[in-house]
Amino acid sequence: MYYLQDLEKCIVEILDVIADTEHHLLNISCELLVRDCLDIIQQGEKLSKFQDHVEQLVSFFLSLDQLVVHKGKTWPLERLARPLVEQSLPAIMFVKVRERIAGGKLRNLQKNGYLPEHWRHDLLDATATSVLCDLTAANHHVSFLCAALGGSDQEDQICFLSAETVHKVLGSIVKDLASALLASTFEWARLAYSLLLPSEPEHLKLPEENSLPINFETALFAFKVLQGSFFSLGRLEEDSVFPSILASLFVIEWECSMSLAIDDESDLEGHIKGMDVGSSMSRSSKDYLDEKMHLKANLAESIHAFCQSLSPSFWNNLPSCTLNRLANILAQSVRYSVFQTRDLHVEKTAVLCSEWVVEMLKLICLDDINLQSFFDLLLSEGEYWPLWLKPCLQNGHASVKVQLEPAITDDIELKHERFVAFVDRLILNLGFSEVILGVPGNLRCATSQSIDITSPMSSLSRAWVAGEILCTWTWKGGSALETFLPSLVQYMKEESCLEVSIVSLLLDTLLGGTLMHESGPWVLFNAWHLSDNEIGKIQDRFLRALVALLFTTNTKNCLWRESDALVFFEQLLSNLFKGSTVNIKCLKVLPFVMSTIIKPLPQKLNEDSPYGDLVRKSILSWLEAAISCLSSSPREVPVQDIEDWMQVALSCFPLSITGGAQRLVVTVEREISDAEISLMLTLFQKYQFFYNGAASSLSTSETVIPRTVELLGVKLTAVMVGYCWTKLQENDWHFVFRMVFKCIESSALLVEEMTDGINDAVINQVSSEDALEKLKLMVSTTDKLTLSLAESSLVTLCHLKHLGNLQEVETAKSLQLIRSGDYAESTNKMVESILRLFLASGVSEAIAKSFGEEASSIIGSSHRAYLHFWELVASFINNASPEIRRSALESMELWGLTKGSVSGLYSILFSPQPIFHLQFAAFSLLLSEPFCQLSLLKDSSLRENCSSAQQSDISQSAELMPDSEKTLCLRDELSALVEFPTSELLKTDLTERDRIDVFIAWALLLSHLQSLPSSSIIREHVLQYIQEKVSPCILDCIFQHIPVKSAAPSGKKKDAELLPEAEAAAKASKNAIVTRSLLPYVESLSPVGTLQMSSLAGSLYGMMIRLLPSFVRTWFTTLRDRSLSYSIESFTRQWCSPPLLLDEFSQVKDSVYADENFSVSVNRSAYEIVATYKKEETGIDLVIRLPNCYPLRHVDVECTRSLGISEVKCRKWLLSLTSFVRNQNGAIAEAIRTWKSNFDKEFEGVEECPICYSILHTSNHSLPRLACKTCRHKFHGACLYKWFSTSNKSTCPLCQTPF
Repeated sequence: MYYLQDLEKCIVEILDVIADTEHHLLNISCELLVRDCLDIIQQGEKLSKFQDHVEQLVSFFLSLDQLVVHKGKTWPLERLARPLVEQSLPAIMFVKVRERIAGGKLRNLQKNGYLPEHWRHDLLDATATSVLCDLTAANHHVSFLCAALGGSDQEDQICFLSAETVHKVLGSIVKDLASALLASTFEWARLAYSLLLPSEPEHLKLPEENSLPINFETALFAFKVLQGSFFSLGRLEEDSVFPSILASLFVIEWECSMSLAIDDESDLEGHIKGMDVGSSMSRSSKDYLDEKMHLKANLAESIHAFCQSLSPSFWNNLPSCTLNRLANILAQSVRYSVFQTRDLHVEKTAVLCSEWVVEMLKLICLDDINLQSFFDLLLSEGEYWPLWLKPCLQNGHASVKVQLEPAITDDIELKHERFVAFVDRLILNLGFSEVILGVPGNLRCATSQSIDITSPMSSLSRAWVAGEILCTWTWKGGSALETFLPSLVQYMKEESCLEVSIVSLLLDTLLGGTLMHESGPWVLFNAWHLSDNEIGKIQDRFLRALVALLFTTNTKNCLWRESDALVFFEQLLSNLFKGSTVNIKCLKVLPFVMSTIIKPLPQKLNEDSPYGDLVRKSILSWLEAAISCLSSSPREVPVQDIEDWMQVALSCFPLSITGGAQRLVVTVEREISDAEISLMLTLFQKYQFFYNGAASSLSTSETVIPRTVELLGVKLTAVMVGYCWTKLQENDWHFVFRMVFKCIESSALLVEEMTDGINDAVINQVSSEDALEKLKLMVSTTDKLTLSLAESSLVTLCHLKHLGNLQEVETAKSLQLIRSGDYAESTNKMVESILRLFLASGVSEAIAKSFGEEASSIIGSSHRAYLHFWELVASFINNASPEIRRSALESMELWGLTKGSVSGLYSILFSPQPIFHLQFAAFSLLLSEPFCQLSLLKDSSLRENCSSAQQSDISQSAELMPDSEKTLCLRDELSALVEFPTSELLKTDLTERDRIDVFIAWALLLSHLQSLPSSSIIREHVLQYIQEKVSPCILDCIFQHIPVKSAAPSGKKKDAELLPEAEAAAKASKNAIVTRSLLPYVESLSPVGTLQMSSLAGSLYGMMIRLLPSFVRTWFTTLRDRSLSYSIESFTRQWCSPPLLLDEFSQVKDSVYADENFSVSVNRSAYEIVATYKKEETGIDLVIRLPNCYPLRHVDVECTRSLGISEVKCRKWLLSLTSFVRNQNGAIAEAIRTWKSNFDKEFEGVEECPICYSILHTSNHSLPRLACKTCRHKFHGACLYKWFSTSNKSTCPLCQTPF
């Protein structure tokens, strides 16, 4: 022990010397010593050899006293003694007393003065208040306060401070915690501050820049005190401050999460600049940003961990008044955050705030009553919400008030949208029943099947919230149809047993709102293509919400109970008449409603159904009303009545148009009675009289039939052909064809006139802005009614086409009438008009595209406004006969426009505003006669229908051209995509527009190649173009869509499981090889997704290895990745090579070479082809062996027998065949045929090219024609060009004479 005493003395002497010379070192040494002493004291008995450590400390301080203090020096007292006393003794003292109280008996405690009240003193209260309110925050202050307050856990009930002091502590804590919100840049956080501290001034400003860290340090200090004495403070639950403390914990954490959600610094800086803050704040935002966020994040993280540590029993035991006050503050804070946040996107704000509510509700566990109160407060009406429906009490019952014309500014609309997005997200997270009906998820199973909706506090009284969301319709991140109604449907499926349906209340509310507004004409509503998109076009928000609700719950999901349907239908009928007067507003709404409820009726209209019986009687009465309105003379007809009642009547006879553009089918949606058929026939005949009377009035300049009534007549025609075609007479059919032809021809003329106008606008432009404005004007002023008339007529024509294919005996007379000469000719004329219309629309876009992408987008977007019309147009394109196509093409060429029909088809195919039905129609037309002759090459002089002499001249002239000019050019629209830089394409998304266009361009090019005969000159030049101009790296892009590494078998497992993309690609590649067609995969591309793109990629690969084996092999042999190379080879061997080899062998076997000296045999099992050539007394057998992964690996050629042929010539012929087979982009049979021709030329005495030692060039099959003027040797043009390029000189390869 003596050495320890010597060490103590030595340390004391060193410190004493430092105190005289180095004050900085003394401070550091003393701070370290104090920290170690405190650590020992705080650990206490938990520390190993604690008593020994204490004795050593005592000995050290005694040495200090003897050696330093007794000499009159004070630094040990100031630097060591005072800090130790301040930081440890009070806390330790309270801890020891608390332990004595907890372990002692009450009588002894009273006797010895150990009860808590014995320790309470004004000086202690004043010290605690001073430490919390006046002194700077420090850890020893926290220890002191926590020791005095107690309450570190639920068992600690000892507090040494008075109740008044504890109340002051609570007030100080909430103020210090809330100070963190004052430092926020969010306006809602400062508004929340006023909720936590309502006595503070309402006008709050941001603190000065330098005080921001202090705010967070103060808040952190207050939180540590709260954390260490929470259960002591919580005993004063009745204190109004305690709910504010609890609320502040949530709000601080929420504010931090929103700050962190602002993704990058620029967003936050922009937010700060937008605030009304001092200039110093704006100038130094970057300086404090990182420090502020760090302090804020630390505080929020500590708060989150603390809140999660609180047990459910704590929240359950809180008094009702505390919970109510807490919920009130939190609900209002959430509302502030939703309404006032401007710097986050609407969707992100909604997601964030809804997550706050969800987490908060999970934590505090509100009971059913408090939960409903919370949602009532959260969703209560205010300045910005709601706008369309407001809750009210009527005779003590919950009711809804419709807002007719709310005053809406941009600010109100934005904040309303934010709140709707938040409520929608909340419903997605918590469920429809919990948010709208107030039924917690864990209580659903115990919910009564009967809900009292008459109570003012009824959960169904929040049905107005659902109605408000439906009326809002769309918001950022969601919409009524995409997010809200699916939640409602899910609820209806789960809670179908409830006696009172929320849907009934919604329908009642929305119908009432609809009848208070004017509705547009139903005739312009596309009820036959009833869809989310069509419903979205309804202008009146109440009618749109009503139709959407009916469509979703009744038409799509059939969730309506018949009793509910009957009640709603009776209510509808009761609104239709006001006494004996028709309610015009209800009459206009009625067809919209019937369009949505009539389709599911066949399931409900049984003989004993009161609902079905009422609907049937109503339909008959409406038909009679429509008939009574029609008269033979337009002057005697109240036109508005005709329109209104015909709309109602037609809405009861829906048609369904399904199957897509390629297999479009029009079907009737319900069976109708004989009485309905009779009335429909009468209505049709009355309309014919009415229409003919209006047409005859043109000559006398009288009022003609309104366009809307004409459109109703066209729709009536379609309905008659759909429902009553077997009952129509010859005069009826004449009227049908006349109406349909007129409407279709009118639409064709309209589009052609628009094309002519676009052509003039581009040619005669004053400036680019002027031309764009003209294009926008033409698009915006398009006659929509003409296109609507044509659309309904196309529906009729589609059904007529279907009837023309029927073979029913019972209706032979009607069918024979439809197929008769005049009507058949009329049908052909209509199809030609449709084709003219289609071509004109494409030419419009092509002309606009030549002006720029913006102009092209303007024209392309105009098509998207009439999607169903263009879908119907596309359905007739592919079935048009070659004669009709040729006639339409010739008609377009007569115009003399700046762009032709083929350019128009390419513009549709690669439109910046693509419509897939039109794209596929254009794709098909480009491959069909007569367009295929114009759609591939620029040089229109090369045609497949040229004479042999012309083709020979073309071939000779092409041979004499330089190679750089000899290759024929593809059309610019095609070559630009086929030659698209693959390095850029590889970086694009797998479903990006550029990638899709490139794949479609390749599908078109390969389809052209497939259709060209093997002997075609055009085919040879296209193959040469691909070989020389196109990078085979396009296959890298193709295999981005085919996960081959998962598709390749590994180990002993024969059939590896394929990913869906790999499986789709494998099947597509195999089918493309077998069927030799890519059309099915282009057709199935929509809607574009990764699976569809994989199928297209697989089909392209299959067609490439079939038509371009050398091209694919070149790419495959350059692959550096061994694993990828092996996977691709395995994929090809398993899926592509078997059908390809089978096809190759079949072609070789079926080939006719017309030469008794040449024969070919096939050995499929050995993958061999044997070619035998005999000439007089010579002969040779050459065996071509194909690999099982053909065409990725090279074909081997071997000479198995030769007779009368020198070894040199045998080797030469062997190499020649090998070269032809390996370089052939086509079938093996074609390579063998070319090799035989090469032999024949040799025996005919034609000299071989001295460069390649072949008579026919292995790639372009040309003869050596370019002769040296000196040595007279002839060379292939391609060989000579390659020689000049590689040798860097232009001399003859043999005699070196300049060429």
